[in-house]
Amino acid sequence: MGSSISIRNATEVPLNISLKQLGPLYYKNEVKPGEEVTWDVGKVWFTIEAKISNGNAYRERDRVIPIVLATGGVCLFIVAAVVVAVFATSDTKAPVPSTTQSSRSSTASNTTTPATRLQSAVETVEMVGRRGK
Repeated sequence: MGSSISIRNATEVPLNISLKQLGPLYYKNEVKPGEEVTWDVGKVWFTIEAKISNGNAYRERDRVIPIVLATGGVCLFIVAAVVVAVFATSDTKAPVPSTTQSSRSSTASNTTTPATRLQSAVETVEMVGRRGK
């Protein structure tokens, strides 16, 4: 069902050794020269990483943070895709800015949607800007 992997430190210095995918899934710190580490793992691909041990020990959070970031990024992407799909398939159209004075006054008095209020405010600013020129 599963398999195992053994790694021997054939150097003259202590090593921090890990089997990684997104982060270090299996690790052992301070593997002494000549010491062998064995892990029972599934039949999957790993990247083997060995670092000279000098205060850079693997920690549990090194294992968790990459997974959280990857799954959080995927969730954020899915939410963004759903929002875009909902707005892309929406039947409502954005209001077209009017240019005549009579349509401005009728628009402002007949509807009170946020989009209409914003449009009215933009038109007012445009009118004030034209007077100043």
